[in-house]
Amino acid sequence: MNSLVHGSEDDLAKLACGKIANHRGVRVLVGGLGLGYTLRAALDSLKHDAEVVVAEIVPEVLEWNQKFLGHLADYPLDDDRVTVRLEDVAQ
Repeated sequence: MNSLVHGSEDDLAKLACGKIANHRGVRVLVGGLGLGYTLRAALDSLKHDAEVVVAEIVPEVLEWNQKFLGHLADYPLDDDRVTVRLEDVAQ
């Protein structure tokens, strides 16, 4: 993955969310924020009443997305459906 090639991240979220996209009130967990592409694809696949929780273990990755990288994936952290938890996804 990089900022120019992120098809696998997009497909991951589309495939995972495709089965539940038509359901209301779904809750999805994304393990790791990265550059935000998986999160963006999940948001684009889900209804407006969905909730997407992102577990990110590295605080700097969250900070970089908030300050410098958000535009790459159309600012997914600004979506009201997103909650970020600074913790290990395995916890």
